[in-house]
Amino acid sequence: MIMQRQCKPRMLAMRLVLAAALLALAAPGCAKRDMWPLQQGNEWVYHEHFQFGVAPTGEVRYKVASVTERAGDTIAVIEVFRNDSEESVQQIELTKTKDGIYESSRTLLIYVDDYQEVKITFKPMNDKPPYLVTPKPKQGQTWNFKYQAEDLTFGASTVFSGQTIVEGTETISPAAGQFKALRIVSRAHEEDNIGFENRFYWFKPGVGPVKIEVQHMTENSVLMLKRAKIGKKKIGKW
Repeated sequence: MIMQRQCKPRMLAMRLVLAAALLALAAPGCAKRDMWPLQQGNEWVYHEHFQFGVAPTGEVRYKVASVTERAGDTIAVIEVFRNDSEESVQQIELTKTKDGIYESSRTLLIYVDDYQEVKITFKPMNDKPPYLVTPKPKQGQTWNFKYQAEDLTFGASTVFSGQTIVEGTETISPAAGQFKALRIVSRAHEEDNIGFENRFYWFKPGVGPVKIEVQHMTENSVLMLKRAKIGKKKIGKW
């Protein structure tokens, strides 16, 4: 009986320590293995290269401007800056569910006589969001998707469908360092037209995308990571 009385406080103390550790891991900014860490303030700076087209090569900065909860999902808004400009050229809204992360809207500035803000929403159809990445992707994993891209500024819409595949790991060596990253490819085509969009992501768990490539009919953009801030952690040269 004496031994039991001595053990109970010790067991309680161990449980309290374990509970504190679990809470620490669940706290914002501590999920070190997130495929794309979306805590507010996280930042990625890329060197951008256009393989064809007329847009200039330069630097692109992604920064998580806000994170909110909506109907059980997490909504992260990423502001995109080009070169040294303090004015964002895009806002990317990412929705994080228990099944993965997908882009739910994109707001950008385009030049039509004058600069004009254009907002495009991406609405999942048939309950199949175009997930860019799942929480625990495995090589060979695939998922189909279908979504409506709606231009809220000009009142136009179109439907895309496609498939995403986890192709496997690949060593990427951008300026930020060397990463063994997971390559995920998403290919989408316009159902009633010839438009398409192919997205290639190289994800390093705990860091996020270390390389992004986007292909359209007239453009091929490649982003290579130069540096990043994930919580208090700095990657690359600042």
